[in-house]
Amino acid sequence: LCFGYADPRFNRTMDVLKEADVVLQVGVPLDFHLFFGSPKLFANDVKFVQLERDAAGVGIMRAASAVLLGPLDASLRHVVDIDTRNRDKKARAAWLDKAREIHRVHQKEWETHDAEAASDPTTIHPFQICRSLDRHLTDRTAIMIDAGDFVHWPRIYFGARAPGHFMDGSALGTLGPALPMGIATQMAYPDDPVWVFQGDGGFTYSAWDLCTAVEHNLPIKVIVGHDAAWGIEL
Repeated sequence: LCFGYADPRFNRTMDVLKEADVVLQVGVPLDFHLFFGSPKLFANDVKFVQLERDAAGVGIMRAASAVLLGPLDASLRHVVDIDTRNRDKKARAAWLDKAREIHRVHQKEWETHDAEAASDPTTIHPFQICRSLDRHLTDRTAIMIDAGDFVHWPRIYFGARAPGHFMDGSALGTLGPALPMGIATQMAYPDDPVWVFQGDGGFTYSAWDLCTAVEHNLPIKVIVGHDAAWGIEL
């Protein structure tokens, strides 16, 4: 059921949310990734059912029609149990089929990107880097994404493959968090490969953290996109 990175600017599959009459909001804020809950992505009359750990996070940006406070896993299991007993299987199947078709068409466009990326032999396109790394990807590869420009490509190309193995630093609102996140992830999962994606700007912010990685003998892979332009700062 995963359709990739949940940001409508990078993932056309999320357009199906515009047709939703009920949205289940599980432990996530309606932040810039979701256009702050605006009509750009959600209908004005859509109902939000919010599962939240902390009461302080309830009703921010959009009022919730129903709220379950507590551990997210237990709350979600409760909602799924109710949904299973009352589900309109045909409507659910039709909705999923539509989402999958939009996703399939969007993924098909990668072939066009592939051709465009290879058309200029004097440069390396970020898409080519993702394509090259893809053959080394495993089900246990952890992907750490920094804020910035270059990182948009791995952000939308590589999906989450295991719990705790995909972290997006853009929500922190700063450059450079991917490398520290990668260090912590490698220590938590010492047998799993960890890839850190940063632009030259983000790497400049946290390059010294490589010393910590070396001190702890952590085999992190850091992929830096260097275009000599701190675009996010301009």
